[in-house]
Amino acid sequence: MSAEKIIIKTTPFDPATYLTSQNGMQAFLRAVISSRKKDKENLCDAFRTLVRASGLNNPEKKEHFDALSEPLLQEGSPESLRKIAHLLGLKVPSNFGKPVKRQRKANVPYANLTPKETQHPHAHAHPHAHAG
Repeated sequence: MSAEKIIIKTTPFDPATYLTSQNGMQAFLRAVISSRKKDKENLCDAFRTLVRASGLNNPEKKEHFDALSEPLLQEGSPESLRKIAHLLGLKVPSNFGKPVKRQRKANVPYANLTPKETQHPHAHAHPHAHAG
């Protein structure tokens, strides 16, 4: 019995190759901004992906995008990332880069109790339980 060798060839995944339209790039940016992983490193990686996608979609502007965006990516501030988005024709939310205000939980008594536990101790289980 001979065993056949199966050769599997893999290639590196680059999301930039899938961002072929302005709408796709905008959706990618929205997903990144709404993600829980919004630290500087992840945001800069996402913006590098967008710059690569722009270069793939507009080869004649690739060097221009690279030259303008790299210093801004090195800085990595919200304002510099906003400039890159503008350069690429993308929109970022007006609150991008601003601290998120944490909403306080409403002070609702019995909010964590089960329905049975919220009944008044003298309440009847059924309103017609005893006819008078």
